Amino acid sequence: MKRRITSAALALCLMLTLLPIPALAAETDPPSGTWGKNNWTYDAGTCTLTVSGSAPMEKADPEPAFPYDVKKAVITDGIPSVGGGAFTDWSLQADIEFNGPVSIDSGAFSRCFNLGDIVFREDVDTIKSNAFSEYCGLGNIVFCRDVNTIEDGAFFDSDIISVTFQGQVGTIGKDVFRDSVYLTEAVFHGGVGKISDGAFCGCTKLRNFSVPDGATEIGSKAFSDCDVLTAVYIPASVTSIGYQAFENS
Repeated sequence: MKRRITSAALALCLMLTLLPIPALAAETDPPSGTWGKNNWTYDAGTCTLTVSGSAPMEKADPEPAFPYDVKKAVITDGIPSVGGGAFTDWSLQADIEFNGPVSIDSGAFSRCFNLGDIVFREDVDTIKSNAFSEYCGLGNIVFCRDVNTIEDGAFFDSDIISVTFQGQVGTIGKDVFRDSVYLTEAVFHGGVGKISDGAFCGCTKLRNFSVPDGATEIGSKAFSDCDVLTAVYIPASVTSIGYQAFENS
């Protein structure tokens, strides 16, 4: 009799372990927090960090405690700008996607050594001076719509590999890509008004370049010291080529 009772008890325990326990079965809420006046959530399934809100992104104090396996950051439509220092010293090796119109302030991505690819889905008003400078590690950047202005030195001395402009570009300022020694390709599918002084100076891996139709001016030293530059297409719309625009190239 004792053996039968023991067997029944074991069977009952086994059945109980198979029953769902609501407290354990319920999924935990995804990690979330605030970034200044905006909010962020994290999807562990896709390793995606999403930042949403309507305020400019600024340098947060204290710094948000993000999960360390972030592979992609999505900035939703509604956030109008990325302020100086917002991503400064960002240590995560993640791609970034902007889903709304945005402007990028000076120093917004300075010293981001491990950034991946960046996609701008909508119009970009201004990328200000030094926004991606100071050894900013970048992959490929794609602008899907129009860009009004890229100010002087915006990508100066960055590790950008390629940049693609699908729409119109108003002005490329002075020294925008200067000394970006990993830049192999800059593609313009739309037009550009002006390529300013030193814009691609020292891009030592840039092999080919097509100046977009409609451009009227190529500034001084715009393509100087591009060691392996072998072919440049210049449309008839260009009426002014600056001093030493292709020196040592």
